[in-house]
Amino acid sequence: MWYTDILQYQAKKVCRSNKKMAEQFITHLINLIETQWDYEFELMAVLGFIKDLYLFAENNQYRDVSLSEFSRVCMGLLILHVKYADDYVVRVSDFIPLCKDEVIFTAMDIQNEVNELISGIYTETPLKDTDQLSRDFQKLFVSLPNKFFLKILLGIENEVFWNLDHNVSVNVDQLILVFRMLIAEASDPHQFVSQLLFFLEALEKKDEKFDEFIFELRKNEEDLLPLVIHEICLQLEEYLKKTKSHFNIHFFCCLASTYGHGRDVTEIVEKIKQKELKDVDSILEKLYGIEIISPKDKLIDTIQFLESKYRTHICQI
Repeated sequence: MWYTDILQYQAKKVCRSNKKMAEQFITHLINLIETQWDYEFELMAVLGFIKDLYLFAENNQYRDVSLSEFSRVCMGLLILHVKYADDYVVRVSDFIPLCKDEVIFTAMDIQNEVNELISGIYTETPLKDTDQLSRDFQKLFVSLPNKFFLKILLGIENEVFWNLDHNVSVNVDQLILVFRMLIAEASDPHQFVSQLLFFLEALEKKDEKFDEFIFELRKNEEDLLPLVIHEICLQLEEYLKKTKSHFNIHFFCCLASTYGHGRDVTEIVEKIKQKELKDVDSILEKLYGIEIISPKDKLIDTIQFLESKYRTHICQI
């Protein structure tokens, strides 16, 4: 999903000394929910989660948050916003399977809490080698009652809820401010704005402030487009430069056929400069129209790069 990249960015921003593991955690968590849990995020759950995780990152920008703290905050925010968006049809107990995943369990660092709960059962004979429990996740999770995980998740939910001043909502003004900041920080503002715009259009005419923000996004998308078109033009000119050089070296070789696309690509570049091709889709359509015979043709790589970087793919970023 497109919002996974936003969350990955926040993960690396928060856990400065453990960026790779934080990114892996948030990616794995979202993937588990969307595939194994088969849950389709409600729009407001996504917006609320992104907003509060961004604010958490801003409030902790001067310290290096540990992976366990970050993962527990993510889990707490996820629980709160999914429950809130789904009118509390989803329960905390529904999140137990997520905790039983090895990546999630390890990142949240809840082994000690599990050990304490288990030890509380064996009051007469406390467990001495609790580390043995973590050596086989399958056996551990089959043998552990769900109430252990439920108690841990309830504690995490309450802690995060308290840090939110007992207020779970999608404040429109706050949300708009957060997205403006994210646009300013985005490595590819045009792509981010395009995907965000498509995502938020479902809220059009439902909230006056959102309507104003959507209008603002459309204006931003329009203003950023010439820069994107210029970048695409430069990429195509770079392709022409490389193929021309390759052609000069291998003039008498069969590879010279690669340069056969030079005329087509040059024509597209000229139309871009003459503003006959004004948007990404029309440029790509022209490129798709070029007959490419060999699967090793370098033009394929160029087209795929342009498509992945500049075309707006919903559910991708």
